[in-house]
Amino acid sequence: MLLGALSAGTLTDRAGRRSVIIGCTVAFSLASALCAAAPTLGVFGAARLAPGARPSGSAAPPSASF
Repeated sequence: MLLGALSAGTLTDRAGRRSVIIGCTVAFSLASALCAAAPTLGVFGAARLAPGARPSGSAAPPSASF
């Protein structure tokens, strides 16, 4: 989650918060669909990493509360 939050913070500064939240939601949905359709345990394990990293990008950065 740390890497997702750090990369999302940089992206929100450049692209805007709305587009980053939409992108993270789409990435999470696609990764979750890949988990559901995984043919092997190895593919499932690899696909499971992406949904864990992307939701952190949809959180508001700490500087947004100032």
